Amino acid sequence: MLENYSSHDGETRILAFCWDQPALVESCTRLVEHISTLGATSACFITSGLQAKLLFLNRKIQAFTVKELYEATNTLAPPDLSPHDLSRLYEYDLRVGWTWLTPPFGGDSPQGESESHHLWEAERIVVAYTSLFDLIQPNVVFTWNGAVLLQKALVCLAKRRGITTYFLERGLLPDTLVVDTAGVNYGSHVAGDGWTRVKFSDPSEIEVARAKRYCEELAVLERSVVTRGERMAPDLVRERLNTMNWIKECKILESVRPVELWQKFVMIISPDMNWRVDIYLAVHVSWI
Repeated sequence: MLENYSSHDGETRILAFCWDQPALVESCTRLVEHISTLGATSACFITSGLQAKLLFLNRKIQAFTVKELYEATNTLAPPDLSPHDLSRLYEYDLRVGWTWLTPPFGGDSPQGESESHHLWEAERIVVAYTSLFDLIQPNVVFTWNGAVLLQKALVCLAKRRGITTYFLERGLLPDTLVVDTAGVNYGSHVAGDGWTRVKFSDPSEIEVARAKRYCEELAVLERSVVTRGERMAPDLVRERLNTMNWIKECKILESVRPVELWQKFVMIISPDMNWRVDIYLAVHVSWI
């Protein structure tokens, strides 16, 4: 797959983004190690926090935090992108109220979560990433998920330079990783109408039996694609999320979204349901 992206000196130079989360760092590290088996490889990661940077450095992989890149390029000129193009990079961040940079005292950014602040962030991050692109000269780009500014800016710059981008996400089974050039979740190449173009064959009886045993093992171990589960009484979940009584059994997985966002989702889908289901919810403790 990646042999086509070697540079003139035969080296695959990777520039990638990873969240500040140990499990994701481990997945990205394994991916780099696998690619290294195909030939000479160098990798540099952009991370959202210091913990991930230290974990990458401990595995002898170069890494920078977004804050470090911003502070290193804080005086450079605005990027060669229109305000409209920049707004497409932070539209999700604006909608959910996520910000990533704190301007220096007396700096050039308005305070708060206004759109002007998001525009300022997009400008500074694109400038910082551009400098890193010039330094690393990558020939392949990886990014986790691809929904927020920190990731979209990387994808945008890669496309402008004609560099192929791979999107990463947790796989549908534990200890697996999705790698897709189109995107993740509904943005992947197999989502929507893309599923009809997938060439697959019916599983054999042996394969069905193996899959069933594997699922039973996961249930016994209480494993998920995120982490080990922690049971919570259905009544308590319904009370916390203000949901209807159709939730039969619930399990806490990992802190991946604020409760409020899940509450909106549950209330949207629940009125049309007239049957009971088993559902797994990720409940917020802290955002990493």
